[in-house]
Amino acid sequence: ENLQMQMRKWAEGNDAGLKHTCFLNWKHLTQDGLNAKDSNHQRSEVERLEKMLGDQGKAHKDLQQLQMSEQEKKKREAEVVVATILKKWEMGAKQGLLKEVVQLWGKHTVETKKSGRKRQAVHDALLKSFEGDKRAAKHISFLNWKELAKSEKHVRELEKAQGVEEKERSR
Repeated sequence: ENLQMQMRKWAEGNDAGLKHTCFLNWKHLTQDGLNAKDSNHQRSEVERLEKMLGDQGKAHKDLQQLQMSEQEKKKREAEVVVATILKKWEMGAKQGLLKEVVQLWGKHTVETKKSGRKRQAVHDALLKSFEGDKRAAKHISFLNWKELAKSEKHVRELEKAQGVEEKERSR
């Protein structure tokens, strides 16, 4: 750069060479500044577009997952229907249907218990974090006792209602 300035001063004269060198330096600095602004703008635009693309990708994956779960659900339902038909065919209509119903009821019971255990674990963790271990243990015990008493009362009421129905039938 210094060498170029000296060459311009010699070729164009002292004042003209200095002016020309200053103008060229100003021109390059201005272009570099504009390029930097454009570069920042381009970077922010690229980031925005990449974020938008990522969001669209997530939405697409979620939609695929939903469709897969619907397809899997339909597939499971079809498998259950086929299994029921095969059992009916193998064992006769009544026995095959009875066996299928008992098996499905067992699966449903297992899933319901798993769900209940997960819900209870979350409830326990929340109580422990809010109340501390000892107080939460007491609280959980009383809540479980309350639910057990409710269910036992319900069972007694059902048994009582069944007893009344049997007495009416026997008359």
